[in-house]
Amino acid sequence: QLSGVELASRLSFLLWNSIPDDELLQNASQIANNQQALRTQIDRMLEDPRARNGMHNFVKQWLHLTINSGAISSTETAENALLSSARFFDYLVRDSDGTLDQLFTDTTAIITPDIAEILGVTIPNNATQYDGASIVTLDGSQRAGILTRPGFISSYSSPGRTSPTLTGSAIRDRVFCQEIPVPDSVQDAVDFMAADGLSGREFVNAHNAEKQCADCHLYLDEIGITFDGYSWDGEFRTTYIGEVREDPDPETGEYPRLEDGSFITKLVQKVAEPEGYFYPLDAENSALKGRIDDAVILSQMAADSPVVAKCFAESWMRFALGRELKYDAPSVEGVMQRFSASGYNLKELIYAVIESDSFMKQGLNPEAAN
Repeated sequence: QLSGVELASRLSFLLWNSIPDDELLQNASQIANNQQALRTQIDRMLEDPRARNGMHNFVKQWLHLTINSGAISSTETAENALLSSARFFDYLVRDSDGTLDQLFTDTTAIITPDIAEILGVTIPNNATQYDGASIVTLDGSQRAGILTRPGFISSYSSPGRTSPTLTGSAIRDRVFCQEIPVPDSVQDAVDFMAADGLSGREFVNAHNAEKQCADCHLYLDEIGITFDGYSWDGEFRTTYIGEVREDPDPETGEYPRLEDGSFITKLVQKVAEPEGYFYPLDAENSALKGRIDDAVILSQMAADSPVVAKCFAESWMRFALGRELKYDAPSVEGVMQRFSASGYNLKELIYAVIESDSFMKQGLNPEAAN
């Protein structure tokens, strides 16, 4: 069992990313031995503005969000894109009694003017403020929850183009906790999209046509392509401009080049085709299967999935403990039971994680945990 001071420190760094304050230290002995005293301190700390640090840290680590100024016009806007995702999560937990379903489907956004421009919305003059940004409602046919926001989309894009592979890999790994098996022999990657100006769907089809690629990419790209309705900075789109090489010389078959040897290119209009398919990895996950019309439908699929709920709870456990969950099966099971019974309430999940044996104790004995 952790001492009161040790538990206070663990709790403070989790929720505030800072040292305990005087009140928490004064109640240290009580929180280690009295659940109601512990709950009182958790509630107090979550109501404190410093709790946004913990919420922001979690969502950035969970989805591996980055400030990708290569995909977004400026570093400041890239920072605001990430912050808009972090604020959304913080708002759901600390201000809205939010649920996992809302995390993946809600159309509330907390944004600055530059992100409003990307999202194609106007911030009303009387908009409610939260953490220095404005609360708006997005078009539910275009956006659903945290995955369809610029913070996530730009984190897995490159300058001037999106990446079905990186996006699909992130969703498999971070949202579904599913590891894609890598074949023994991996063919050198070919950047089809950059070389030939392929659309997102053409890029996916090119990967799937090569068996050595399709063995992995079928599980990644067909999920990532559901985000083809967004540009690399997260702007919604139905068409976009692609850069392709000029037609080859009809006699020689060679592509025309500039003096420096680079290809002469032209711009062509491409149609966004966000329809994808979720292929199950194994029999255990066979329920996760079927056509996905777009990222909004994918987000609803995630919201309804027990696999995602368990993955999310485990992500919070790993974040809180700062390690993998090798010997924590009993605690994970208990946390999941409470999370499920609460209707997948986000704050209740935090209570369950903090009140678990894995968090309250110094370290689990591998022999006792098995």
